[in-house]
Amino acid sequence: MSDYRVALISHEFPPFLIGGMASHCYDLAYNLSRNKIFTTVFCGMSNKKVVEKLNSYLEIVRLPFLNLPPRFLWFQAQNFRFLLKALQEFDIIHFVNPLASAFFSLFTKKLTKKVLITTVHEVFLSNLKVFFSAPFSEWTLGDLRIHGVSYPINEFSLRTCLVNADHVIVCGYSALQEMKRIYPDLNYEKVSVIYNGIDLERFNDIYNQFSVEDFSVIYYGRLVWIKGVLYLLRALSYIRNHFPDLNIKIVGKGPLERKIKILIRKLDLKNVYMYGYLDHTKLIQEVVKSSLVVLPSLYEVGPFISGLEAMACRKTLISFDFPFTREFISHMHNGILVEARNVNDLAAKIRLALMDSKLRRRIGQNAYQYVKQKHNWKLIVKRYIDVYENCLHK
Repeated sequence: MSDYRVALISHEFPPFLIGGMASHCYDLAYNLSRNKIFTTVFCGMSNKKVVEKLNSYLEIVRLPFLNLPPRFLWFQAQNFRFLLKALQEFDIIHFVNPLASAFFSLFTKKLTKKVLITTVHEVFLSNLKVFFSAPFSEWTLGDLRIHGVSYPINEFSLRTCLVNADHVIVCGYSALQEMKRIYPDLNYEKVSVIYNGIDLERFNDIYNQFSVEDFSVIYYGRLVWIKGVLYLLRALSYIRNHFPDLNIKIVGKGPLERKIKILIRKLDLKNVYMYGYLDHTKLIQEVVKSSLVVLPSLYEVGPFISGLEAMACRKTLISFDFPFTREFISHMHNGILVEARNVNDLAAKIRLALMDSKLRRRIGQNAYQYVKQKHNWKLIVKRYIDVYENCLHK
């Protein structure tokens, strides 16, 4: 049992707001509590303050905020006084989501001597550059708001947390290299790379129940241009005649939804199922039942959670070849890499994988073993604990 208390801050937290950051916060909190570290998560969303005790070492404090963009600003504005006072009771304050933490980091640094930790899940300038490489015809107002209009406040939030943090955790080495170019004055002696993790126990339980394939390709994630779903649909149109019985599953919501439906009709794709939002358990069930996972994202900070989830489900993951994917995918060993933005190559690699079930099984098993050895939360949480305790000793 530790003699210190940890506060985690993220307005996104299951089950009300789901995404990679929310899953990361949940898994970090749960695994800290398994190591007998007193942990409190301050998150949304509720009509009033609600405290949930998940076990002897973990409690969730849900706070109200206006459920409209920009949610992270409403979270801070509506709960500023309460949180500023509440955080003084903790030894370590971990800003899991910098967007929801900037003003707390600024004032907590001035008013207390607490240890402040910041996690970097996204380098916003890099994200913005990738978005502006999109064909103008594929822009949506929602994409422009997410990646363009919100950039100044996103960048301010991240910079504020970086400056005030005693230690910074980055989720990938490719992102660390981007940060060194964008923030050359940051003290990189206080920066560590800790990869995203997977709680394998939950995935194993689901896999054992739903491991029969339904001959399908699945994409899941936000429906925004930068995630590459339009590349996937165009690639599938090239091979549709080879696999008339193939099901195409798209899970997620976002501003690109209308353009996706228009493209599906234009390409005359059959057997396409758009699920919208699924809770995490149902999502993983669909992943386990699928033959192939294709996540052709054009930007991530490193080994991204949705990709690691596919690998934990023993699935062959196909992604574009970028520095962030090369951090965790070894081509034709534990996944398949495709020449970036090349629809023809993407179609060829999907066709290859669908035609060879032995190849899929071999790559899927290698993927599972890789995640078990490199991204298992039981191991990764110890690196967070080392960071916390080293900062406390300093």
